[in-house]
Amino acid sequence: MDRKREDSRNPAEQPSWIYKWKQSPVIRTGLCILFVLLFYFNLSPHLVPETYNITLDQASDRDIVASKTVEDKIATKRAQEQAAESVEPISSSLPLKPDSILNRVFNRIELLNQDEGVTESNKIDIYRSEIPSYYSEYLDEFSRLNQGKPGISDTLLEEMAKAAKAQAYAVPAEVFYKLPSLTSAQIAEMRQVGVTVVRKLSADPIREAETARAKVAELVNASSLTQRTTREIVQELARMSLMPNKFPDNAATEEARNLARENTTPVMIKEGGIIVKKGEVVGKEKYDMLAGAGMLGGQRTYWPQLGLLLASVLFVLMIMVYLQQSGSISGVKPRYNNMHLFMLWLINLLNLALMQAAGLTQSASMPYAAYIAPAAVGTMLITLLLDKQLAIVSSFLFAIMGSVIFNADQNTLFDFRYGFVISVVSFSAIFSVHRASQRSTILKAGIMASLFGTVSVLAILLLGDLPERKDILYSLGFAFGSGLVTAVLVIGLMPFFELTFGILSALKLVEQHGIAEQLSAAFQTRIWLPSGGYLVWEQTEALTVIDVNTGKFTGTSGLEDTVFRTNMEAAREIARLLRLRDVGGIIIVDFIDMEDGIHREKVRHQLEDASRDDRSKCQVHGWTRLGLLEITRKKTRKSIGPKFHEICGSCGGSGQRYVGLSPRAKGGQDGRAST
Repeated sequence: MDRKREDSRNPAEQPSWIYKWKQSPVIRTGLCILFVLLFYFNLSPHLVPETYNITLDQASDRDIVASKTVEDKIATKRAQEQAAESVEPISSSLPLKPDSILNRVFNRIELLNQDEGVTESNKIDIYRSEIPSYYSEYLDEFSRLNQGKPGISDTLLEEMAKAAKAQAYAVPAEVFYKLPSLTSAQIAEMRQVGVTVVRKLSADPIREAETARAKVAELVNASSLTQRTTREIVQELARMSLMPNKFPDNAATEEARNLARENTTPVMIKEGGIIVKKGEVVGKEKYDMLAGAGMLGGQRTYWPQLGLLLASVLFVLMIMVYLQQSGSISGVKPRYNNMHLFMLWLINLLNLALMQAAGLTQSASMPYAAYIAPAAVGTMLITLLLDKQLAIVSSFLFAIMGSVIFNADQNTLFDFRYGFVISVVSFSAIFSVHRASQRSTILKAGIMASLFGTVSVLAILLLGDLPERKDILYSLGFAFGSGLVTAVLVIGLMPFFELTFGILSALKLVEQHGIAEQLSAAFQTRIWLPSGGYLVWEQTEALTVIDVNTGKFTGTSGLEDTVFRTNMEAAREIARLLRLRDVGGIIIVDFIDMEDGIHREKVRHQLEDASRDDRSKCQVHGWTRLGLLEITRKKTRKSIGPKFHEICGSCGGSGQRYVGLSPRAKGGQDGRAST
């Protein structure tokens, strides 16, 4: 919409230097450069990485701050080692069967004792040389058969052989001297008892064989063996057969520790965190960290700066192309000049500063704090002071820049969530305030922005993974508060821009000339005249009736003079009110009775003259026999009166309310109710 300016003088009437300043292409180019610089320097801290001239193994002369989130490899490595050390050594059980060793021993004893060709001394020598080797032979055979099987690593088999052989049991020599005298019946009974004891003890995990061997004597003594010699032999042979079956699995332990290292969350230095403190010697690890983050002076590249500069130029082109295409800044009668362009620059500066300030409250634990940013301040000011369409264009730019400023993810340039919320808030504010004529409308627009902003934030939260209830409430609360803060700031900033740039906005126009009060007075049933008289205006669907009264006006020369002057004043006011209310159809005016015919004609001519500027055809037909003045006015559209009034819910617009046979009606009252 067009905005009137207090300085409405023709350009030819203005001082030449002022006119040249406002229309100078050089000044306009300089303002465009200011726009580019404004956008560039507001976005560069978030898009352009800062570099430092650092020398290895020398102290830093400043605090080096992370321009983006980087991994602290030293702390990450320390955390990985701590996680690996916290993993307990893993032990694995193997399906060893020591009872098979015992069976082999008894088989050998039974066969050799039945061979009568071997002397007793030879049998003793054979037992002494063969039986102790059965233990290690079984372990070697088990390793050979299970090598390469899934779930059993070679390192586990090696650890098993090493640990089990180290825990081998030495059978006392006297036991071998007792073996040749055993009978087949004794061997069978000893086999049954020995195998049962070994199987029972091997069923449980055994880390140390001595622990299981200590229980052999108790179990054998409780068995069915009655002879002391056979019990002693079974005990010693069972001890020899028992071996550990659970061993430290170094491969599984190392694999678990490597997995713990891999699952350790990298230690990150957030954006703005200190990587190297002032005076700290930059070691190899910190130097590599800076190199990986692209923060060393030798790694400086100007491609990000060029990209941001091009983006800033594109933003300015969007604004200037719109102003050019719409004719707002070019043509014979441009609506805006360099002064308005400078005001637009100030509004952008103010809005971006508010967004930057809100970004300072944002953190990793409180990303939702950015929703408090009063991002709609700029669009509301542009709507009120300049143009609604220009505010729409600016809202897109503010949404793009807000999604950069509030973006906490270093892997992306934009965070669409904040851009979406800023767009919704800006559009709701624009369409709520673009026809504002009172400052209270700004507060209503702020409330609408709060409601729409809250709904947009809720929609984003529901579309993703729901955060905790506390975070949801904080997000909605900050979004709602944003609109209220916006309204307060706009109400406070409007007088500054109006006075500084001489802008006569709709708000100031209404306040300065009392339009609201005049409209309120003009649409009342009783309209007071400046002299003290008043009009009574009654409008129905059939016709409009106007009654003129002297009221407080008494005049100075006599009754006829008082009546005449009141009627003349009323004629001018009636013509004005017919245009203002846009009344059409038949109008009957009951002027105060005048005895002088000349006065009556003057009143009629006064009304005709005052109606000449009416865009609708208004015809004064003359006086009736009852002294009423008849007027007809062409009805081109519906009267604007109903726009300022609403029909009374009690009387339906009739001015009377039916009360039936009430005591008031019986008492002769007309039942008229005040509505």
